[in-house]
Amino acid sequence: MPTPRVPKTMPVLGPSPRLHRLRRGGLLGRSSTPRVVGSALIITHWGGPSARALELLKRMRGEDVRCPVVVFCTDYDADTRKRQALALGAQALCFRWESLFTAIQRVLRPGRETG
Repeated sequence: MPTPRVPKTMPVLGPSPRLHRLRRGGLLGRSSTPRVVGSALIITHWGGPSARALELLKRMRGEDVRCPVVVFCTDYDADTRKRQALALGAQALCFRWESLFTAIQRVLRPGRETG
């Protein structure tokens, strides 16, 4: 079964001005409309040789932007990519839709439910 095509970055932004600066800087994509939710979460795509997700994570670290990031990618070189993404602060690296949805639920679950 072919992997579904997804936008390069699918941001879900909270009220943080720093996150909006990253979007204006081109790292969160211009075509995406930010939405305000209870908790902030960025879902970004890492496809092909482009390491845009790593650029985003490095820039977030450099600007002290504290927001969970989940990286969605293909299964190509997943072990290496996962190590790199987690080392830069990503919460998860997923290449299956089920894993992506599980990671989103885990990150956004209220603290009282994480037991």
